[in-house]
Amino acid sequence: MVAVITKWTARRRSTLQRMIDQGLSYREIGQRMGETATAVRGAAQRYGMMRPERLMRGQAWNRADFDRLEQLLDEGLGFEEIARRMGRTYNGIRCAVARLGLTDRERQRYRLREDWPELEPIIEACIQVERMGVPQIVDRLTALGYVITRAAIHYHLRQFPELHREVVSNAERRRQHWRLIHGQRRTVRARQQQRQEVAL
Repeated sequence: MVAVITKWTARRRSTLQRMIDQGLSYREIGQRMGETATAVRGAAQRYGMMRPERLMRGQAWNRADFDRLEQLLDEGLGFEEIARRMGRTYNGIRCAVARLGLTDRERQRYRLREDWPELEPIIEACIQVERMGVPQIVDRLTALGYVITRAAIHYHLRQFPELHREVVSNAERRRQHWRLIHGQRRTVRARQQQRQEVAL
């Protein structure tokens, strides 16, 4: 049996691009073009037509992504539209919202706190003196008897751009520190394994 190789001519590629831009699924495109969904997906990948959400799938979120997400939520956009604008999947947006507590209730709750005047000096000291990130600040405040979320601190710090930039910098510094430590540990384990193999 001889396999039939489809030639993706310029005209067919143009049709494929147009259908992808219309938001049709690969299966729907395949049905219209007489191809399998796998063949359509392969052509889209081969000719650089993959949907942004497929290219972004699995990529880590950074602070800029979360800031953009919050901005779009504040504009009243739904998850589907946000996913389209950010090049993410619907489930990816939903999980990010849940992870940060970016719900309407949470966004309103932090503004209703009456204890911010007593929290602010503690938060400022944690950031500027102890070089903490938001997770460590939450742990410190929890130990002191305050109930607060990471999202609430992020929202409140937006009123103080310098502090907000500093806490983000602290978090990145901590991540680099832990990456260095984990790298050193992996090196030590690899050397120990090599010694054991030589001994055997």
